[in-house]
Amino acid sequence: MVIGIDIGGTEIKIGVVTSSGEIMDFLKLNTVTTTDKGFFKVLIDTINLIEEKHPNIIGVGIGIPGTLSRDRKTAIDVPAIKELNGVNIYEKIKHAFPRLLIHIENDANTAGLGEFNFGSHEHENGFLFVTLGTGIGSCAVISENLFTGANGNGMEIGHLPSLQNKKLEQNIGRIPFMKYARSKYKQQSKDEILWKIDSPKKLYERAENGDKIAISIFDYMGILLGEAIVSTIRIIDVESIVLGGGLSGAIKYIAPSILKSFDKYLPEYYISNLTIRKATKGNDAGLIGAASMIYKTQNKIEQLIK
Repeated sequence: MVIGIDIGGTEIKIGVVTSSGEIMDFLKLNTVTTTDKGFFKVLIDTINLIEEKHPNIIGVGIGIPGTLSRDRKTAIDVPAIKELNGVNIYEKIKHAFPRLLIHIENDANTAGLGEFNFGSHEHENGFLFVTLGTGIGSCAVISENLFTGANGNGMEIGHLPSLQNKKLEQNIGRIPFMKYARSKYKQQSKDEILWKIDSPKKLYERAENGDKIAISIFDYMGILLGEAIVSTIRIIDVESIVLGGGLSGAIKYIAPSILKSFDKYLPEYYISNLTIRKATKGNDAGLIGAASMIYKTQNKIEQLIK
């Protein structure tokens, strides 16, 4: 079994993951509290406790919300946890657990791996995975391999240029998206209660109740997201788009305008077999994806030994 760790700016998810993607002994740590107490001390103590209970653990897979060195050992830029910047995370964990396999990856990449390795993706050779949440993360899995670019930090769709000279996630990341939603209600509704909408979930509920303003707001998201995906498809030529993250629940309101962008900008070659769907592993994707990296490494080692 493998310990999977999904490090986020708000919480750290940790669990023991089986080779089939089942999570055991799941727990959460508050990121700020963990950092205050000594990030690596808390993390290592927690891994120790889990290893004592599960002595057959073979490795630890970790997803972090930021960029990594090409060798996937050192954090370069982790905006949510600046204490990790410049730290060789691999050495810290490997020193404490020399017998275990250790693998570190960007959190959007681990979420995509979780979906690819354990989600429902029949007949998919690979896909572009986009997470719609606080920011806009993405990764691509092509021919069963994670695409990371020449230096390990490619596929950052959230940082593509977008409307009003902003990056995509500055337009449709959670905070700016809800700010846009409130501005549309102020423009189009006299009901001041509606102006105070504060969550994508409530916006989705309004769309489900037939609120045309809410539906148009998701349409706006789909247009901007669709344009960014079109650019990405032109470069990596994938046939499947998978949407994950908190905002993906509104896929039926987002997808139509994404598909319009496909029809507008892509020739038949690209769209004849193109599909778009919601991710199936939800909030577990990052955790189980981090663990899957260890299983893949273990399989390679076993093949070499044979």
